[in-house]
Amino acid sequence: MKKMFLSVFVLLFLMVGCLDKPIENVEAIKFGVVETTGSKYLSHIHYYDEDLNVMHKEKLKYASLGNGFNRPVYFEDEIYLIPQGIFNKKDSEKVISISKKDLSITQYKVPNIALMDVGVTNDYLFTNSNLNYVTHLSKVDRKTGVFSEKAIDSALFSSMISVDEKLFLFGNLNREAKGTYLYVMDSQFNILKTIDISDVGVGAYKYVVIKKDLYVSIPWSIDDKEVNRLLKINIDNYEIEVINLDINYPDSLINYKDRLLVVSNDIIMGIGSKVLAIDLNSGKNEVFHLNMNLPYVDLYKGYLVASDGDKIALFDIDNSFKMIKEVLIDKKADTYISYIMVLE
Repeated sequence: MKKMFLSVFVLLFLMVGCLDKPIENVEAIKFGVVETTGSKYLSHIHYYDEDLNVMHKEKLKYASLGNGFNRPVYFEDEIYLIPQGIFNKKDSEKVISISKKDLSITQYKVPNIALMDVGVTNDYLFTNSNLNYVTHLSKVDRKTGVFSEKAIDSALFSSMISVDEKLFLFGNLNREAKGTYLYVMDSQFNILKTIDISDVGVGAYKYVVIKKDLYVSIPWSIDDKEVNRLLKINIDNYEIEVINLDINYPDSLINYKDRLLVVSNDIIMGIGSKVLAIDLNSGKNEVFHLNMNLPYVDLYKGYLVASDGDKIALFDIDNSFKMIKEVLIDKKADTYISYIMVLE
């Protein structure tokens, strides 16, 4: 029998505050590249201006600060990341946010290990995690610090997305059962809708919200074959539409003007250098070949800012993704790049 437990108590969140060096001209900083490792509590954020000049390198005592399976979560003037901790423990039990205005850091205590995703709304900070075959869906009240969670025995969710005080979870309430489902929950973890998406596929990690629709990349079938699809979900009535794509390994999704940009990236290998631009009005598609792998991307004004793990580059979207500039990232050999952040 499936068991669900609800617990509530009060936590404090902490302003970490001070940077290790004062930053001059902080308003000129437009990008951050996160460098991290799972072997020790040491990460760096490389901060750049819009010409890709290095403005600052911030040292942080976090391990596994991000991964390629998701992107940073932006909410108002903050950027939210999960420092999981040492790779074989994943016990940091926190979420951090970085202020776009002054780069200060706030820590949110979340008393669960192996945190996977973070979602932020006006009222709550949500996380999901899995420990010993029990899934923990948790939330922290952003005003009061009250923590509550629902522990679900035998459930497994591969990803969680928060939109408009709702949670969209992909996985299965019974890990032993076949198939995969989309569960829509309210902020109290009540299930509003269950949709069988076994015939659509899995790998629902990257997403974008455009008006009242949630678009999610679906690269694989449940038997690990390429399907290369988007799942379009109306966030009000939960109607779904499956969109087949003319591109392999759909990964990051970006809304730019009237186009949906679908970035090709094999999330396991970090290989893929194409961008599919879908005109949301006409439905016409155009594929662009970029001379760079694209595991980490974001949007800055009219540019795609991207990293292949060694370099950071800017591509002019309106000029057929022409590369404007690229620079090497000054990183250690035993670390990896986990995110690109845009601070505009």
